[in-house]
Amino acid sequence: MPEASFYDLQSLAFATVTVSAVTLLCLGPAAWGFPAEYRSALRSWIIGTAAVVLSDVLFIISPNHPWSGLALPALVAMGVAEWRHAIRKFGGTLSRERWPYIFIAVSTAITLAAGGGYFASVVTSSISMATLYLGAALAAARLSQPTRPAARRVLIAALGGVALVLLVRLGLLLAGTRSGAPPGTTTELRALFFVLASIGPIAGSLAFVLLCSERLGDELRHLAAIDPLTGLRNRRTLLEALKHDLAVARRRNEPVSFLSIDVDHFKQINDTHGHPAGDRALVVVAQALREVSRVEDTIGRMGGEEFAVVLPSADAEAARAAAERLRAAVAAVEPDPSGTPRLLTVSVGVATTHSAGSDVDVTSLIARADAAMYEAKRLGRDRVVVSSQ
Repeated sequence: MPEASFYDLQSLAFATVTVSAVTLLCLGPAAWGFPAEYRSALRSWIIGTAAVVLSDVLFIISPNHPWSGLALPALVAMGVAEWRHAIRKFGGTLSRERWPYIFIAVSTAITLAAGGGYFASVVTSSISMATLYLGAALAAARLSQPTRPAARRVLIAALGGVALVLLVRLGLLLAGTRSGAPPGTTTELRALFFVLASIGPIAGSLAFVLLCSERLGDELRHLAAIDPLTGLRNRRTLLEALKHDLAVARRRNEPVSFLSIDVDHFKQINDTHGHPAGDRALVVVAQALREVSRVEDTIGRMGGEEFAVVLPSADAEAARAAAERLRAAVAAVEPDPSGTPRLLTVSVGVATTHSAGSDVDVTSLIARADAAMYEAKRLGRDRVVVSSQ
């Protein structure tokens, strides 16, 4: 029979602590590069990682010290509890839970009461840390579904995987399976468990940073697509929606309509009541447009006091009716002395593709709608004009 292979635990711990320390050193600059609202969660994650790394360092220095079987598992458990707190912070819950620390204190007390022996230490530490790792994985699973969930899945798998390894380790101990390795060494199987349990936190750290990066990217993409004052689409994304709807209309042989909307006498509002009143007027108009538009319509702010609406599958009559609803909704808004100090009205120009599925480009359609809107201004404002072309 081939001779059994044994691995030195201190050497395994040294390799682990080296990789973990590098990960920890990379987390600091990464956290500093994020906006302030992300740093608190990343700071808690770094503290948790530092606690886990410190436990490995202490094990390398004094593996046979009397407090190793008691203090080191408690230190790792504190680190995992801090990871759960970091995940909850990332999810928007800033309050710190008490149960993980009560659980750690109870586990430590049970180990002390049992005399701090190897069996009691492994049983209590395995149960404690597996529970905390599962708690951290559950906290990650409860995060709102991101646009790209890959990082969250890796985080859940890393934390849950370590919990599984700890439970398997506990099962082997309770089953009476002995490694037969000399003191300070372990077998291939247990060495594999050790490595897997060490890789989990490293993978979890990288996944947590990636999770923060993905959410930040989603926020930046959202800001790039939305007008910050009204919350409507900005000019760029509105034009993208119009191009898309025109392309779909050509394939389906359907019409598309475009509404060009301009707030009447907006300069007078700014000149008489100030720009804050003008901003409030724009917000009121945007809200009125939202309330009466269809789900499939795309509303946007083109710039200044100009708005636009893309109406897919709407012919000239349907577009005229929609424009009248929009105009009436704005005119029905009651003036607010502390907000919009005068009645608001809008002039609306309507342009529709010449015939179903016709090859109309974005520029000409917008130009026709703008021309109709200026005609509405010339005729007295607060009215709808449909392009006759």
